[in-house]
Amino acid sequence: MPPLNSSKYIYIPVLALLTVIIYIPSLDIPFVFDDLVNIVLNLAVHADRFGELGRAFDSGVSGNRPLAMLSFAVNHWLGGLNVFGYHVFNILVHVANTNLLFLLLQRIPGAGPAGSPAGDQQERLEKIAFWGAALWAVNPVQTQAVTYIVQRMTSMATFFYLAGLYLYLAWRTDKLSAKSALPLLFVAFGLGLACKEIVLTLPLALILLDFIFFPARLRKSLPFLAGGVILTVAIGFYYLQGNFPDLLVTPARRNFNSLERIMTQWRVIWHYLSLFILPLPERLHLTYNFAVSRSILSPWTTLPALLGILATIITAVRLRRKLPVLAWAVLFFFLALAPESSFVNLELAFIHRLYLPSLFLVFAGLYYLPSSIIKKAGPLLLLLIALWSNWTITRNDEWQNREDFWAGNIARGAETARAKNNLATVLIDSGRLDEALVRIEEGLEIAERDEDLKTLLYNKGYALFYLRKYPEALAVFQETARRFGAYRHTFLFIGLIYLEQEKPGKAADIVAALREYPTLRYQGDIIRANRLLKENRGDEAIELLQESLAGEAGSAVYIRQKLQLELARIYVSQNRLREASRIFIDITEKFPQNYSVWKMIYLMQEAAGDYEQAAKIRAFL
Repeated sequence: MPPLNSSKYIYIPVLALLTVIIYIPSLDIPFVFDDLVNIVLNLAVHADRFGELGRAFDSGVSGNRPLAMLSFAVNHWLGGLNVFGYHVFNILVHVANTNLLFLLLQRIPGAGPAGSPAGDQQERLEKIAFWGAALWAVNPVQTQAVTYIVQRMTSMATFFYLAGLYLYLAWRTDKLSAKSALPLLFVAFGLGLACKEIVLTLPLALILLDFIFFPARLRKSLPFLAGGVILTVAIGFYYLQGNFPDLLVTPARRNFNSLERIMTQWRVIWHYLSLFILPLPERLHLTYNFAVSRSILSPWTTLPALLGILATIITAVRLRRKLPVLAWAVLFFFLALAPESSFVNLELAFIHRLYLPSLFLVFAGLYYLPSSIIKKAGPLLLLLIALWSNWTITRNDEWQNREDFWAGNIARGAETARAKNNLATVLIDSGRLDEALVRIEEGLEIAERDEDLKTLLYNKGYALFYLRKYPEALAVFQETARRFGAYRHTFLFIGLIYLEQEKPGKAADIVAALREYPTLRYQGDIIRANRLLKENRGDEAIELLQESLAGEAGSAVYIRQKLQLELARIYVSQNRLREASRIFIDITEKFPQNYSVWKMIYLMQEAAGDYEQAAKIRAFL
């Protein structure tokens, strides 16, 4: 047990304060991207009472990560969909990880540099651990795992991974007995897996620890460690559901097969490493333009990337006795990246995947420097912390505005179809439909995957519809339906266009077809309501939508919200503004980032002559 006057009791609050300060700009960043699917539209985590928290364990989204889903439910129970509490939780997890890393780094054994006095070792180790933890925490590449709310799955998993490593080292260095350490280690492993599957490699990391730092004890621990390997393999098969993928088959929603993904990852890994070393904000994107490696020589950098990885791993293994800390950091980096750099059906590159593998890189880079250099390097390291902190704050600022975020993504060279489509979506939400169509056409020119193509086509039809270019919109929606079926509200728009074209018979055919599918009937009800409205039967249209809304009480959020918006729109057309206002306010209470609804409230306030309130809403928009 360290003495109470240990300097670590200064380092810990400093690390916490530093981490909090640089992430303050993230506290009001709205839900984005996968946040919508996992949180905003996921009824399983919409707990309004303590007794409803258990529903998170039955989430149809990310069901293999129940503890992470429970954390979203707790946030909802405490503050609904106010993003502040979600970001506070993410920052606190990052603070915990930073300090746990600081404590763990001091437990990693190994020979220091020659000439270091024995009496200075503890102080020196604490300083290096502080710099290693601080530079890891402020590195801008970590923003995607901290600022992006849903990626707490990664940061929470990392916390339990770190806890497992800490417990194991405490046992190996005789600070904890096996009776105390091992049960807690299994608990940490299980809780980590309940956050994200990347914790699967923890048993292998423990073997790696023994291999590098405790080779004499490795043989005595073989039964325990063999059990860990067997457990890892068994859990891996569970996640694969017993089906090992065909490496030559291209999965749905991808433009690469599993073998091509593995080969591409060899290049992606080196890019990850370069981002950690030089994390300029302009180099950090959500999407990256990685050419798929179609063979080991296409592109030509594929083979050198593989050879570089193999050479680095072999060198680290050979240096494990002379430079054990460096060997550990390098081999852990590749091990922790392995699950998401394998054949799994994931996007090629996301920088939040660096969060866990990068834990020990800075520490290893400093560990073998002489104490004299470490003491003199303090101002330089402080300058680097300040620089990286500033870049992290800059990156957090970029997340504030979706248009700037995606425009910056594209301007810096990450011109993917997904980026084009997401920027177009922002432009559509703000009513700039003609600008959105330009971005959509650019995206369609480079789209290779069906997943990108169908969202681009749908958004193109959507923009054309609200520009009242009905023939063009109909052609786009019909192509979307032909290629991708009942995607989103494709058939609803087709029916509405027929009504605009005075073709009620064709609209009725669409309604009849939709009624054959329980999950699509609400779209038919909306078409029928619009037809009644055109026939000046507004009261009947309202009654129809009210009945439909009551019948969809247990349906997905987006279904009920679509019916609510249609009902409110008809209320407005009938000059029943009070009823419309109630619906809009109800939606904004649950979904405060819904731009379209706030826009409608603004227009209603302005029409009613409440210019002061309208001005406040306009400023908010």
